[in-house]
This record gives sequence, structure tokens and C-alpha cells, in this order.
Amino acid sequence: MPRDHALTELALPLQQSPAFAAALARQGIAADHVTLDRGGTILCQCLMLRRWGLTLAPRGPVFREDLPAELRAGLIGKLAREGLRLAEPDTPEGMRAGGFTQVMTPGWVAEWDIRPAEAELRAAMRPSWRQALAQGEAAGLEAWWHGILSRAGAELFAREAAQRRARRYRALPVRLWRGWPGGEVLELRVPDGGLAALMLFLPHGRVVTYQMGWASEAGRRLGAHRVGLMLAANRFAAAGIERMDLGQIDAAQPGLMRFKLGSGASARPLGGSWLRLPWRGRR
Repeated sequence: MPRDHALTELALPLQQSPAFAAALARQGIAADHVTLDRGGTILCQCLMLRRWGLTLAPRGPVFREDLPAELRAGLIGKLAREGLRLAEPDTPEGMRAGGFTQVMTPGWVAEWDIRPAEAELRAAMRPSWRQALAQGEAAGLEAWWHGILSRAGAELFAREAAQRRARRYRALPVRLWRGWPGGEVLELRVPDGGLAALMLFLPHGRVVTYQMGWASEAGRRLGAHRVGLMLAANRFAAAGIERMDLGQIDAAQPGLMRFKLGSGASARPLGGSWLRLPWRGRR
């Protein structure tokens, strides 16, 4: 039943993390956390918010691995009684048995296990990606880490907003990330002092999300974002973080997909979107 959502051993995606709930609260958006356990062992957690007249769980609910199908369906039914109507779980198992109907097919996400030693991480990279990383490292890029509220953070948000307008893509508002506990901006500069890249990383429990980035023409030429990902993997793994989420991938954006997967990250399908219709579950 409801407990401190921050106390968990589950690897929660960013949208299900306590830090995300706090970010929403700073914007006046209420979110409810439901934790379902048995004998003190957490089985399921779900962050729910109200949008468009529905109670929805972005990238949730999140379940302990290897739960029996019957138990999982029962937990989903409990969440429905707590008000859940639209779910976007990482896996679809149990959703139909729990009274939900699939309304959207799954997307895919790139996840990078950063627990192995650096030599193993490099060996798992695609050869062209590893070569470009080595070239960027040889260029002597200089790196600094900053807090989100720093000058570098403000510059990243401004440059990313301009990039978004120019490329006409949508993203969550940057005001959500201000005040994120442990959030860091990586600044990379070429040896002559010119700005090469800015990258935002948001840790949340056992996971860190690479949330956004910007690169200058020189930075793109030198593979600055590859260098940044390698530096971040080492930094956050040393802090005990296990996985870096690189965001969704789409065959319609092959270049971005190659960049993410070339790092050695794995492509994993999500669970799709599931709606609980009013008459489902009634007898």
C-alpha cells in the first residue's frame, strides 16, 4: 500500500521516479505514488497523474522482475482500483488479464548497462563508434561538470530550445529539470576554448537518463557527444548507478538510432499504451 516511493530497489525509469514527481510538484502538477508490497518486499510501484480527464502512468507501472502472471494481473487490478486508467508499462505482461485494452503499439528504448569495466564497455561498442570516440579523445577535448542551475545549464537550455524550434520536435519543458537532485551538465570545449558540446544527465536511483544535448559544428566533427557519454558512464558507474537510459529510438530517425545503439546500448521494446475501459472488470 502507499509507502515512501523513494525507498525502492526497483530500477525506475525517469517518468516513474520520485525526482520526477517532485519536478511535477514544482510546476503545480500533483502526482500520486502507489507502492504495492508483500511482507515488506516491493512488488510494484506506480506514479500516476491526471491528464485529459484520465489518471495515467507514464512509463508505468513498474514491477519486480519474474513475477508470476497471475500475481502481476492481480497487482494491475489493484492499481485500477486506485484509479489507474491509462498505463504505459515497460512490458505488456498481465495488462490484458488485469482488465486493460491495448490502444497503442510499443515503442523502443535504448538502455546502456554501464556496470562493466571501461575496457568491456569499449569492446562492446560498434567499431565505427569506438573509432570516432578515440578520435574525439585524441582531439583533447576539455571537460567540466556543472550543476543544473549553473551558467552552463542555462546555456544548454537556451541552445536546446533553439534547436527544438529549428528541427521542429517536441520535448518535455526544461523547467522540469531545474532543481533535479544530482542533475549535472557536462561542458566540453575544444583546446582553443571554443564550445564543443553541452549534455544534461539526470540520475534517479539505479538509473541515469541522458536527457538532452547540444553540439557545435566543431563538436559534431570531433564526436564530442561520444566522448561525453563515455565520461558520464565512468562518472555515474563510480557512484553506483547501473544503467544509462538514452531515450527512445525510432527507425524513422536512423542516424540518431545508430548513435545510441553504437555505444553498446541495447534496444528494448516497451509495453505500449493500455486503457481500462469503464465496463472492463464488471460482472
